[in-house]
Amino acid sequence: AILIFSDVSEKNECSNVLEKLFSVEFMSSTLVECIEFNPITPTKASKRLMDILTKEKVTQLVRKSEVDLIGEKCHGDLRSAINELQIKATKRKPSSSSSSS
Repeated sequence: AILIFSDVSEKNECSNVLEKLFSVEFMSSTLVECIEFNPITPTKASKRLMDILTKEKVTQLVRKSEVDLIGEKCHGDLRSAINELQIKATKRKPSSSSSSS
């Protein structure tokens, strides 16, 4: 099983937070690995999000100002930013289903 834990608060070490949720024995198991990533800057996050919109050919669905706001709000968590972008774009995507006669 794989557990993905995302904590975007500053100065928060993964193991300290997880040890509050799981036993020390569990966390010290050789089967458990904590991988930490450096946060992405808001500018880089916005650029990546715009790249995704371009590649998916849906740039018209989300304004640049909204993309920039998502980049700021994600606090360096690109996965979270992509999820937010997908939600915004999906809400605005025209329905492809049409009624037939």
